[in-house]
Amino acid sequence: MLANEWPGQASHEALKAGAIAIRTFGWRSLGCGAIWGYRSIGGIDYRIEHNISQRYWLPSGSQNPILTQHNAAVNATAEMILRNRTTYNYICAKYKADCGNPTAEGPDEPGTLVGVPDPVDRDNGGHYLSGLSQNGSHAWELSGYMGAAPWDYRQILSHYYAQTTMSGLAFNRWAWLDVDTTGGVRYTGGSGEQYYGSRAHTPLAMHTGRGYVVPFYIQNTSAYSWNNTGAYPERLSYHWYDSQDNLVTWNGLRTELGINEVYLTQDIALQARVVAPFQPGSYTLKWDMVSAGDEADLWFSMQYGGWNTQDITVDVQSSTDITYLPYVLNRTGWTSVVSIQNQQGYFVSADVTYITANGFTDDSLSYSIFPYGIINVVPAVGFGGSAWVAAGGDVMVTVSPAPKQSYVPLALGNY
Repeated sequence: MLANEWPGQASHEALKAGAIAIRTFGWRSLGCGAIWGYRSIGGIDYRIEHNISQRYWLPSGSQNPILTQHNAAVNATAEMILRNRTTYNYICAKYKADCGNPTAEGPDEPGTLVGVPDPVDRDNGGHYLSGLSQNGSHAWELSGYMGAAPWDYRQILSHYYAQTTMSGLAFNRWAWLDVDTTGGVRYTGGSGEQYYGSRAHTPLAMHTGRGYVVPFYIQNTSAYSWNNTGAYPERLSYHWYDSQDNLVTWNGLRTELGINEVYLTQDIALQARVVAPFQPGSYTLKWDMVSAGDEADLWFSMQYGGWNTQDITVDVQSSTDITYLPYVLNRTGWTSVVSIQNQQGYFVSADVTYITANGFTDDSLSYSIFPYGIINVVPAVGFGGSAWVAAGGDVMVTVSPAPKQSYVPLALGNY
């Protein structure tokens, strides 16, 4: 069945998504386009859909070759079936070769077959159908080109099917919808339909301690709405790991959602902020979502079952000038003033990053300093920790009053 229905070029993640969709549809009760009927071939009963678009049975000689990758996908997803997270019934796991961008809401099961943006599909003006796009599932898993950010089978399924649950399908989920339009068409389906590939916008080269803005287009594929306020607001953040897979920064800057609530399947655009590590080298940046609590955080990647991070390899080069300030403070009785003087006859950009005592990247602010000019900055009220000043030219950095203690934050423990 999988060999007949899924694109011949499909790889492991798309095939796993296909195996689960096929299995779920096969067990679906009356409705969803299926009928309580069968064809008996050699004493074996085969359920079918009334329009035969789901090929559970084919005439002799029409079966596509069953390859190693098909068996591997079926075995890897053994007994996995998608269910509605509320009723726990099998979902209406319809799928089509091409569903268009956006996909359509399906009348068979409106809560599951919802219309979602599918920007990987280049056709945003053609037919709109409900369910999972078979060609789209392959396009989302594509890799091997610069900036590729492939999905796994869980992201594929939760993108196309809403409000679902399954073994291994975590409660807190997200998907990045950014695609590589500048690189051209990455995949063409059997009928000529054209598809892009997923893409990360993170710069592949950075400078130590400098701040960067990274555009993100993300979708809430969780089992609940995200909130920008309240006890556990959702944020987009990141982790840094060095080339030996040692943790460098766990609590990166956090980007707010920008709106009060992001509903199930809703998509939003963000301008995420990231600060590069403070030592040069090759690093892996892992973008992650977090429900930020007052006492404890729930990182999507760390929940039971886990969830994918968007992983990008970044070459971090030395900034022209970088200064470490062991201890700065803005509390009653003592406020540190950080003075940054431009030593150049041209404008110089500088980033000041504040790190709390427990290694949390509290904030990072960017400045442009006039030729030979000087700026004075202070930490946010209540802050106590260390700071880094990274600049694109030679600067002189001083702190007044002088630090009263030397402090090395946890974030630097691996250097």
